[in-house]
Amino acid sequence: MTGDTYSSFHELQRHEALDIDYKLTLRDTGSRVTIMAPHGGKIEPRTSDLARRIAGDNYNFYCFEGIKEKDNACLHITSHRFDEPGAVLLASKSQVGRLKLGMANHGAEARPPNARVCPPWMYGYAQSPAFPCGSIASNRSVPVYP
Repeated sequence: MTGDTYSSFHELQRHEALDIDYKLTLRDTGSRVTIMAPHGGKIEPRTSDLARRIAGDNYNFYCFEGIKEKDNACLHITSHRFDEPGAVLLASKSQVGRLKLGMANHGAEARPPNARVCPPWMYGYAQSPAFPCGSIASNRSVPVYP
């Protein structure tokens, strides 16, 4: 996704309302692994559900979800600029890189080169040499329905 409306969470927060336009979910289990869905809810449908199921009760979980009636795409903040304080804090407490879940329909050019495509909708990648690509996602049976 290109052309984000907001360049940071701080900017988004000045224009959008918590629990009206978006919601935040953060669960710290004390794990060294954090599963994040920074484009959840109606921003990239099904990523919240998938991340929640992968995290289960074992891993830390963070989700930023668009809950507007329409135009949730305006809530998208490119992952490397996503700086919501709760997400940053939870990620800083994790020893393992984040597992980013996204929609495969962004197109191949939008996916990182180490993305593992999970047909037909989701892909996941990890940003840490100690955390092989897709190791959590591929070791869990997580049905994703259209």
